[in-house]
Amino acid sequence: MHLLSEFGAFKNNQKLKLIQQSAPHVYRVNNTFYSPTQLISYTPSTYAGFVPSADYKTFTPDTAPGLMALSATSQKLRDLMVKFKVAAVTKDEYDSVNVIFGGLSDNHWGVVLLDKYSIPRKGDRNAFGLEYDIIKPLSKTRFYYQTN
Repeated sequence: MHLLSEFGAFKNNQKLKLIQQSAPHVYRVNNTFYSPTQLISYTPSTYAGFVPSADYKTFTPDTAPGLMALSATSQKLRDLMVKFKVAAVTKDEYDSVNVIFGGLSDNHWGVVLLDKYSIPRKGDRNAFGLEYDIIKPLSKTRFYYQTN
């Protein structure tokens, strides 16, 4: 398994937008939270678009084959995320991949693999609306960042 090829597969999969890894068997794919015995699938909140929200449905793994199939497509990437201690991987509207290593609330750090735009500057905002506090270019298409 090669990390960059898995990020490429994530980027090219139209159904995957976010993968968050809490533990090997506790994770999030898009708006669904998975555990060995239960899946909780959220609809983003009406006004702010937050997940989790008060609007959700619960399933067991055997009653949600579509959600389990989506989970299976992310398995290789989730395995690599555990190995390299990656907290989450997201894709923005420009198809750039954001690899988040850690953080809390609006303070997080990671690496962005750019696709259709250039490296931002300190003070610019990312796709989540968070202001970049630190930007360190790694190449013409990748940069390390911290938000504050």
